[in-house]
Amino acid sequence: MSFKEKLSKYAQLIVKAGLNVQPAQIVVIDAPVESVELVRLVTKEAYAAGAREVVVKYNDEVVSRYKYKYLEKEAFAHVPTWFKEFRNCLLYTSPSPRDRQKSRMPSSA
Repeated sequence: MSFKEKLSKYAQLIVKAGLNVQPAQIVVIDAPVESVELVRLVTKEAYAAGAREVVVKYNDEVVSRYKYKYLEKEAFAHVPTWFKEFRNCLLYTSPSPRDRQKSRMPSSA
């Protein structure tokens, strides 16, 4: 099996078992630029599994280092509104059919 075939199978595993993507869910991926090939495959598999939208945000360690090297400390005191909203999105999970099921956790948990 080639590397590309293995990567494709890994993407399927991520979407089906790791993320358990359900129809109409929104999937948000925050990944380093070096993982573009895997991100593309995960995106493809997520859409194939019925995701309504796949949002991808790439980050680059080199660019991040420039920020810490050249900006003054005061620049880190302010977080732009758009960044807060994007981070809030990362915590959002769209409703899925399994959300309608009763919890299996004891009420005392």
